Amino acid sequence: MSYASIEEAMLNGWGIERSFVCHVHDDHNASASVNSVTGLWFCYTCHASGRVDMDRLDFDPKSVLRTVEHLAAKAQAAERIYSESWLDQYDVIGPGDYWLSRFSEQVCREFRLGQAADGSYATIPYRTPGGRILGVIRRDLTGKDPAKYRYPFGVDMTAFLFNYSMSSGRTLILTEGATDTIAAWETGCRCVMATYGSHISRDQIRQIHRYSPDRIVVAYDQDAAGQRGWEHMEMRLGSFYRLTRLWWDEYKDLASIPLPDRTQMLREVAPRSVTIRTGQGEGTRLG
Repeated sequence: MSYASIEEAMLNGWGIERSFVCHVHDDHNASASVNSVTGLWFCYTCHASGRVDMDRLDFDPKSVLRTVEHLAAKAQAAERIYSESWLDQYDVIGPGDYWLSRFSEQVCREFRLGQAADGSYATIPYRTPGGRILGVIRRDLTGKDPAKYRYPFGVDMTAFLFNYSMSSGRTLILTEGATDTIAAWETGCRCVMATYGSHISRDQIRQIHRYSPDRIVVAYDQDAAGQRGWEHMEMRLGSFYRLTRLWWDEYKDLASIPLPDRTQMLREVAPRSVTIRTGQGEGTRLG
């Protein structure tokens, strides 16, 4: 949830990191966030920063209570690890019509994409860097939920990178969302992860440092948010890695690009990390 001002975010929000409309530049969307514990704030667009005077804020007791309850639920959820068989409830009879309309059945099964029994939402497993399951991301299929995607309650979506445990290769391709990473995987690309949004967190940066790629290709959406994400990535990672922005025409995101065009583009970007599927099995294009 985002707020019109930093004061509103601090007084009425809940959770640790709270988004608000930056007061330094002519901001129309919530481009800044404030840490409700330390009072430190930062704008990801104009890069302004500062600290809120915590002693001057007249906190609503209910707001404080909501934050405490949220942190307690988050701590409890962090201990909840599900087995692979837990996912059977979503994909035991197949990935579901929604995923099969977007990706091949083989790819759907590799990622264990599924669907609720009543057809109200599609699912993507949410995993730790080690591949353990913390729950599922729910993609609404009814059109009634204002949030298209819902993440497991109490789990921080910025704490991990999607597909971290399966990715390999010296060139790392980063996408905004899980479906874009799956779309890249469908082409045979085995060096792709998602940041769950157009900004990269400190936890995600630490995971990238452990992965230690030679080069990073940013395949964010071709829109204003994607551009801001690219600029943020340059600021946070430009001193450590060779960064490249991947551009394409006509389509907003990677998953929207037709498979043949998507495959050709990614083979040109990371030829040594693309697996070629043939009638005789699989081989690696060294390019």
